[in-house]
Amino acid sequence: MPGIPGGVYSCSVCSLLLISAAPQSDEHAVPFLHVWMISFLPYFAACAFVLATKQVTGCWHRIEFGMILLGALILRAILLPLPPGLSRDSWRYLWDARVTLHGFSPYVYAPVDKALRPLLDNMLFSNSHFRTVPTIYPPGAQGVFLLSYVLAPANLFFLNGIFFVFDMVICIALVVLLGRKGFD
Repeated sequence: MPGIPGGVYSCSVCSLLLISAAPQSDEHAVPFLHVWMISFLPYFAACAFVLATKQVTGCWHRIEFGMILLGALILRAILLPLPPGLSRDSWRYLWDARVTLHGFSPYVYAPVDKALRPLLDNMLFSNSHFRTVPTIYPPGAQGVFLLSYVLAPANLFFLNGIFFVFDMVICIALVVLLGRKGFD
């Protein structure tokens, strides 16, 4: 139990280093990748600590669980306001939603298709990659993109917020599933 606050602290420091090393564009990702690989050291240390110690019980179990979820929440929330620097996929997600809302299928029309010229804008189209091919994202993902675009058009922060909520739901679902299987 005593190693958890130190683990959360070291992971937070690594996350802040990752944010500072994140490139602003798709180029120059090598410094970020070095920091990203180093950031796994506290994670591996935390895994080793958890595996090497006995399971806590009672009140300490709830405290440990709360700290793990709080750490997951903090480490994900740090990334919410950041613009996409390593990938421009988020822009394509919003482009696909825009195309769908205007009655076109992103599975049929590539962004550069003549039929989509009236939809061109300076932000979504220009920031998207792979403009010469139709989308590869499955229908369920397209539904999430569409929901984001309907609620907050062309807003990457809102789209990241939806992914953040899904990520936290998955964390809680994993805890429930592990509990049902009798695992800590």
